[in-house]
Amino acid sequence: MDVDGAGADYREIFEAATSPAAAGAGARDAEGWVRAVLEGTPAPVRWFLRAGWRFGLGLRLGPASSPRHVLGWPIAASDPEAVRLAADSPLLSAELLLRVRPAAITLTTSVTFTRRAARPLWAAALPLHRLTVPRLLRRAVAAPPSS
Repeated sequence: MDVDGAGADYREIFEAATSPAAAGAGARDAEGWVRAVLEGTPAPVRWFLRAGWRFGLGLRLGPASSPRHVLGWPIAASDPEAVRLAADSPLLSAELLLRVRPAAITLTTSVTFTRRAARPLWAAALPLHRLTVPRLLRRAVAAPPSS
């Protein structure tokens, strides 16, 4: 999957090291990892994330429990090594790209502003985004794969 957020107004890559066991038998594929990152959090955190995406950024999300969505984000592309989630709002387009590496997972956030009002909106959300994403990644790495 060759998507790198080229042309985005904001792009940042977050990484979390995985254990050697994470690459062995029963290892998560990219979709399993992104589900662990976003859906493997406690219910209040999931509610907070969805509320921020929907009401803060205005992203159009699908059902949280749909197999074609990850916590409401539509799955735009998926293979064992990478999964891309994409959502739009009247102000911006956002993508999350999770890649599985031999000893790490990376999550790239790309945001493209479609209206001027998106820039200050994203600037307000950015500190929380930078605080939250690394924590979500570490939590997913620490949790064993569900069977």
